[in-house]
Amino acid sequence: LTDQKREVKGVLTGEDLHWTEAMSPYLVTGNLLVQDTDTLTIDAGVDVQFAGDYYLQVEGLLKAIGTESKKISFYGVDGQTWSGINCTKNNGSRISYASIVDLVKGLQNFANVDNSLIESDTGFVLGMDGSVANRYKGVAQKNDIIGRVILYEAMLYENDIFSNIMDGHYIDSSFLSGNIIGGNSIDIRYSLCENTQFTNMAVSSYMTGMRNCTLQNCSVDITSGGLYTQSVFTDCTFYNFSPAILHRSNLINCSNITISTARSSIEEIDLRENFWGYDKTREINENGLNYNLSFISDWYDDFNKTKAILTGYKAEPYENIGYLGDSYYPGNTEPGIEYAIGDTGPAGGLVFYDKGYYSYGWRYLEAAPSDLGAYVFGYYRATDNSDYLSTGTGLGIGFGRVNTEMLVQSMGAEAYKNRNKDGVRTADYAAKKCLDYEAGGYDDWFLPSKDELNQMYLNLQEQELGGFSGSDYWSSSEGYGYYAAWAQGFYNGDHHNGVPRSNVDRVRPVRAF
Repeated sequence: LTDQKREVKGVLTGEDLHWTEAMSPYLVTGNLLVQDTDTLTIDAGVDVQFAGDYYLQVEGLLKAIGTESKKISFYGVDGQTWSGINCTKNNGSRISYASIVDLVKGLQNFANVDNSLIESDTGFVLGMDGSVANRYKGVAQKNDIIGRVILYEAMLYENDIFSNIMDGHYIDSSFLSGNIIGGNSIDIRYSLCENTQFTNMAVSSYMTGMRNCTLQNCSVDITSGGLYTQSVFTDCTFYNFSPAILHRSNLINCSNITISTARSSIEEIDLRENFWGYDKTREINENGLNYNLSFISDWYDDFNKTKAILTGYKAEPYENIGYLGDSYYPGNTEPGIEYAIGDTGPAGGLVFYDKGYYSYGWRYLEAAPSDLGAYVFGYYRATDNSDYLSTGTGLGIGFGRVNTEMLVQSMGAEAYKNRNKDGVRTADYAAKKCLDYEAGGYDDWFLPSKDELNQMYLNLQEQELGGFSGSDYWSSSEGYGYYAAWAQGFYNGDHHNGVPRSNVDRVRPVRAF
C-alpha cells in the first residue's frame, strides 16, 4: 500500500530500533526515546516524518548513515515544525548524508553531523538558547546549514552557514575552520577561528583568536585581546577595538579605528606589518609614524589612550591570506598502517587518540616518549608596563596545533614569566618548548589542548602507559581570565581552570598524523 507508514512513538525497543528503507516512511506521532543501553540505526533512504512538535532524544547511540544517492530525510508532515534531535552522550552518535528540515529546535548536544542539509525557517538548527545543556557540542562538517547556530565546545569544519533570522549565531569555546558564514550577527567568545569567511554581518569577538579569516562588509567589535593574523578585512566598520595583536593582515576600504583601551592598562597595541590600504599608506609615507594619523584614534589624539604601533606597514596587500578554502588544508592521504590506542607511533611515542578517519592532514594523536620538563605557561604583554592579554585559544580536540602556534606568535621568543609588571621574561615556556621540540625524526610537535590532554590522561596515564608523573600538566588552552590557563592533574584526572600562567607545571608534547 503506497500510503502505509510505520508509526513510532515513546520508548523505542525491539525492531523499532532499526529503521529500514523497506519499512519507510516512519511516522513520528509522539516524542521518541532511545535508552542508554540501546542503539537506533536508520538506514540509507529512510524517510522520517514528524506529525507534530515532537523530538527524538537519544540517551544511547544514534547511527543514521545515508549515502550521497540515498539520503535520510527528517521533516514535518505538510511543513509541520518539530523539536529536533538531542544526543545526550558524547559517544559517537552520527548523522551523515541527511536532509533535516522544518526544525524549530536544533540538533542538541553531541550528534556529529556531516554532508547534510540542516534547515529551519523559524529557529535553531544547531543548539538553542538557554543553558549550556541545550547547545550543540558535536562535530559538524561539510553541511549546508540554514538557521541559527548556538555552540559550546563544538567543532565546525567546512560548512556553509546562513541565517535570515534577526537573532544571531552564538559561538562559545568552539573551533571554526573552513566555514562560510552569513546572517544578521555572530557573537564569538573564548573560541578559535581559522580559514573562515564572514560576510555582511555584525561580528563580535571576545577573547577569541583568528587567523586566515576574511571579514567582508562587516561591522566588527573586537574586545579583550585575541591574536588576529593573516586575515583580510574589506569594507568593514570597526566599533570597539582592543585586540592583543592584529598584524600581517589586509585592511581594505575600512573605517577609521578608535582604540578602546586606556594607556593605564595597555601602553601599546601591536598593529605591525599590516596593509592599511593605498590612501592610508600614502598618509603614513607623507607624515611618518610619529604623527597623529587620521585613520587611527590613539595616544596621539588623547594621551590617556593606548598607543598604536604601526611599524613594518606594507605598501602592497598580502597575497594568499584570509579565507583560502580547501587549499588551506594539506592533502588527505591515508597512511598505509592503522594504529590502536597504546601502539608506538611513527615518532616513537604512544598513540592516545584515533578520530576514526583521516581528514585535514591527520587521524591520530601521538604523545612524545617522555616529558620535556616543567615550565611556566607564560603571559603576553604589549610592553613591560601593560596588563596581560589573552591570545584566543580553544579547548577541543584538534585545537592544540593552532593554539600552540598562536601562543608563540603572540608571546614571541620570550614570554612574560610573572603576573606582576617586573619585566621578567623567559624563553623556556610551555608552548615554545613544544614547538621547538624534535624527536623521532619529526619537528611538528605541539602542546595539547585541554580536551587532547584529557584523552592522553584517559588512554595512557589511566592505563599505566607513558611514564607520566603524578603532577599537573599544562594544556595549550587559556583560561577564562587573562591570567589563567587550563591544566590537568595526572594524579586524579581533575581539570583546573584558573591556574596562574606563572605556575611551573609538567609539559608533554604531542603530534598529529
